[in-house]
Amino acid sequence: MFAAYSDAAGQDKFIFKADNGGLPFEPHGFGALSNARQPGPDVLGAEGQGDYSLYLSSFSLVTPERDLSGLWTVFRVTQVMCRALYRGEKNLVEAAPKGFVIARDDIHGLGFERPGWKGESFAVTRTGDSERDAAGGHPFWSVRYDDAGRLESCGVKLVSVTQEADAAGQDPDYDAAVRFLYVGMPQIFFGIITEPVMAGVHPPGPGDAITVMAPCGGAWCRISTLYQFSPERWYVSSRIGFGNPLGLEQTP
Repeated sequence: MFAAYSDAAGQDKFIFKADNGGLPFEPHGFGALSNARQPGPDVLGAEGQGDYSLYLSSFSLVTPERDLSGLWTVFRVTQVMCRALYRGEKNLVEAAPKGFVIARDDIHGLGFERPGWKGESFAVTRTGDSERDAAGGHPFWSVRYDDAGRLESCGVKLVSVTQEADAAGQDPDYDAAVRFLYVGMPQIFFGIITEPVMAGVHPPGPGDAITVMAPCGGAWCRISTLYQFSPERWYVSSRIGFGNPLGLEQTP
């Protein structure tokens, strides 16, 4: 069923455009979990050091263009950054992209300090404020650790004000963006779509939820994505859950 939809969606467009000149891909999935040290409060305000120019080509990560290449850029950097954190190859400051800073997730999302914040959840942000990020079309990442310092989740959100709709009130770009989420995004994470179960049979609409399972060493990690593409705005929120991976084999 999925193969049938992929053909109808013009899968080759995503494969060749996403390859960006034959750039090398990392090994499939996220690999094995490493006990990376949970960041301390001293990382707050630190500027990211991650150099992702290899994946950007002519596109900006700070303000990605509202098109298929902009979405691919954001998800590709998300895959590389979250994978490095999960494997313990880089700390949060080293993995965060240049042009972004580390902030408390509560201040970034709510505008004030949430009681009980223990230095376990952070935002990788351009402006330090979720509303200003959205107004500027900047993606931002949410990173959360458990009490033992292991990466629990890593995700990205992008809210982008759209261009004016055409006379018919339709966004001419949303259809390609939806097809990317059903075809190109699973390719980036080397994953498979598990929800919606009828993906490939019924054409997806401009707003929905997608669940992808991606390899995490000897298990599967869940990637949950919400999206809404309309003439008013583009909204994509994707979260990779590392806390409870689904084992490939049952334990005795």
